[in-house]
Amino acid sequence: MKFKSLLAVAAIGVLTTSTSVLAAKANFTSTTKGTDKIPVKSVSYDYDDADDDIDLDFSSNIKLKSNAKATVKDSSGKSYKAYIEDHDRDEIDIDVTNLKAGHKYTVTINGIKKSNASKYGTLTVNFSIPKASSANLVKDVDYDAEDREVSFDFRRRVSYKKPKVVITNTSNSKTYTTRITEKDNDELTVYVKGLKRGETYKYKITGVIDKTNNSSKTLTGTFKAIDR
Repeated sequence: MKFKSLLAVAAIGVLTTSTSVLAAKANFTSTTKGTDKIPVKSVSYDYDDADDDIDLDFSSNIKLKSNAKATVKDSSGKSYKAYIEDHDRDEIDIDVTNLKAGHKYTVTINGIKKSNASKYGTLTVNFSIPKASSANLVKDVDYDAEDREVSFDFRRRVSYKKPKVVITNTSNSKTYTTRITEKDNDELTVYVKGLKRGETYKYKITGVIDKTNNSSKTLTGTFKAIDR
């Protein structure tokens, strides 16, 4: 089966302090047994030490049994503690920790079907988490829903030359108006209106200079609009 690379969103949560959540694209294949084929649209893994998640997005509506379960194993057969933390009609969020970039995993969900299917079955998704690029200057992305602000924390000291931040949805069909509210030598904060909590967005930053080599590059990536 052909591999696919897509983005996805995971977990919805509201707490008083903000924590970075970076969604990594996952390469994946999927198989369905015991029921009509369940079309997986995208898979992502969220790098967040406090609450790692696998998120599955589907191309059609799905249903879960009340006792549906998820299991996660790596390529050596080692099992990881996992449970279905949240789901809706076209998305499942699986809480799991200690997965590592560059490794392959299998998540299996028992008790799932397309909403119009006559019986429940089993979905198996094989996926790999790409390694994060050490060259990426952006270390963390924090979202504050109350203040409608997105903050970008940098790995190294930076300076600025006419900085600009562009935020879009994952399909690039909508661009959100941003206004820089604060910038210092390791963080840049922008005000942005209209983001929906729990959704994934793309960013592009220009005009930021890495002080270690005085280079200026276009910084791109994704983040999830969750404040914790």
